[in-house]
Amino acid sequence: MVYIAGDYWADQGDPFSSNDDWDRASKLYQVNATAFIVLARELHGLVKNQNLRGKVVAVSSTSAEHGYTGAPIYASSKAALNRLVIDAAARYGKNLSVSAVAPGPVDTPLLSTTPRGGKDEYVKETPTGKLSTPEDIAKAVVFLLENPQVSGVILAVDGGRIIG
Repeated sequence: MVYIAGDYWADQGDPFSSNDDWDRASKLYQVNATAFIVLARELHGLVKNQNLRGKVVAVSSTSAEHGYTGAPIYASSKAALNRLVIDAAARYGKNLSVSAVAPGPVDTPLLSTTPRGGKDEYVKETPTGKLSTPEDIAKAVVFLLENPQVSGVILAVDGGRIIG
């Protein structure tokens, strides 16, 4: 199973000053983290009952570790997803390998909706000097799906940006 569901909104404001967007934040957590629990639990039941071994790869974000002002709800929801991935890997390890790919900024139209508004700043912060592509992320997902001994890993795919 590849868990690639995600939600995001560009200007998340200041969650410490009002509850105006609390319903929206709750829905973002439901998509980015809570739904993963339900799906991993159900998949575990299926593979365990059939004496099979399964694989789960979630798509997270380096924002979980390297967030930025303007998207605290998104970043914290992806941090929650990472913790859930690690816990599921430990809890369901006999029947499921569970890991995540954590993309950094990806060269897609969504990048222009971030609070920073475009790719130039992100490219400057990336040691490789280029942004990841959707194909780079897909290759990382395939790697995790094909390797039976990789579980409980959050694999950053960000051109080294997360190292600062």
